[in-house]
Amino acid sequence: GIPNKVFSTPYFVIRYEVKDDAVFQCSVVVGKKVDKKAVGRNKIKRIIVQNIKDLVSQNAKANLILYARNKITELTEEKIREELQKAFKKIQIL
Repeated sequence: GIPNKVFSTPYFVIRYEVKDDAVFQCSVVVGKKVDKKAVGRNKIKRIIVQNIKDLVSQNAKANLILYARNKITELTEEKIREELQKAFKKIQIL
């Protein structure tokens, strides 16, 4: 099912579940409210997924669903990485 714990920032919402027997799974959702064009939504997804791959080791035991919010379009790639890093430290995935 959907992970039950929720962590929010002004830029995204993370639903997560940390389990000892789980393998790391992550999905990124960027809705039409964030960017009307699919090109823009896909670019945001690519940036987020690449940063998650760089930050989180593959032996992490968590399930994540990351929902992007409208304000994420204001951030640069570096800022997105910093925000993800802060969030992952807070929810103890890093």
